[in-house]
Amino acid sequence: MIHSLLAFALFLGFQNPTPAPAPAPTPAPAPAPAGKIAWSSKDLDAVLKDAKAGNKLVMLFFHSASTPRSVEMSKEAFTDDRVAELLKDVICLQIDQSLAPIATRYGVQYAPVVVWVNSDGTVRDRLDYHDLATFVSEVTRIKMDLGTVNELRRKVAAKADDVDARFELYRRLKELGDITASSEQKAAIIKLDPQGTSRASHHFTYDRITEEIERYWAQTGTLHMHKVEELKTFIELESDPELLWDGWMRLANTHAYLANQSASKGMFADAKEHRATRRKCIALSLRGVPQQDPEFYHDWCASNSELFWNERDELSPEDKQFMTTLTTRMLEAFDKDPMAHDLRARAFYLAGQRPQAIDEAQKAVELDPKNADYKARLKLFRGE
Repeated sequence: MIHSLLAFALFLGFQNPTPAPAPAPTPAPAPAPAGKIAWSSKDLDAVLKDAKAGNKLVMLFFHSASTPRSVEMSKEAFTDDRVAELLKDVICLQIDQSLAPIATRYGVQYAPVVVWVNSDGTVRDRLDYHDLATFVSEVTRIKMDLGTVNELRRKVAAKADDVDARFELYRRLKELGDITASSEQKAAIIKLDPQGTSRASHHFTYDRITEEIERYWAQTGTLHMHKVEELKTFIELESDPELLWDGWMRLANTHAYLANQSASKGMFADAKEHRATRRKCIALSLRGVPQQDPEFYHDWCASNSELFWNERDELSPEDKQFMTTLTTRMLEAFDKDPMAHDLRARAFYLAGQRPQAIDEAQKAVELDPKNADYKARLKLFRGE
């Protein structure tokens, strides 16, 4: 899952690289705290040989000393007795994420990331770190081999014509940088669904359109407007929430870029029109906005509510209605957050509902009495 609204950022996103033929050796890791994780001092090739010989699972911890999250994970997860117990029969290796050949081999582009490798050298699963409790649960699941690439392979083997299972396996393999295996699954899906009616085929079509736009941008530094229009037409007919979210946000970012370009050339009417289109795209993306990550959902709601407020002099009645809807949803999810009350107050104010705006603004001030901005808006809504 793409969080900021930087112009065209989503079109220049993650591309799964081709795995490197031979990994570079890893340097010896720093010693782990006594009685906790027994980190291997061997390089990756030696670790994989040991795993094969001993029929052992391997955990590769991609970290970076410059990434606070990596440091947090090391201190929190790898000094925990429960984690140590779970990993006592697993070969554990620390790898600096900056080691490009190895990171590329496993599709790792940031840290921290944990990659789990079967004894035969194939990848079993991959984890990002969220919190200790989740990590303990996920390690337990992976050791039981549930919800892993292995399990997906078993499902496909048991029912070769299951397009959905193949698509899930395809996505997991692609995420892990296994281009060859993911391409095999894609070819099998296309053969099973020649009419292109499955969810998988819809995603393949979407990927083709967006990749063509990205490639043209990389080659020319300009937008291929015919392809942008093709993307818009495709998304207008789509119902998959994931594609709706990603597609409309790509288009929103595109129009943010076009608005900036027009403004830089003094074409202010065109810039205003592109900003209006951007707001429409953001509103349409709401149908698919991912809510699994509360922090992301909060930030997305807040940033877009703020955007609409900042462009309040240009808002249409539909824009104001969307801001009301968006801030309502945010408040439902984060009712103890003063920012949610403040943004809801602003939506009420723009909708001409001053009593409700004052009520919500007062709640924001009560929850965060030191916030000068909340106090200033309360005075504004009161007409002081």
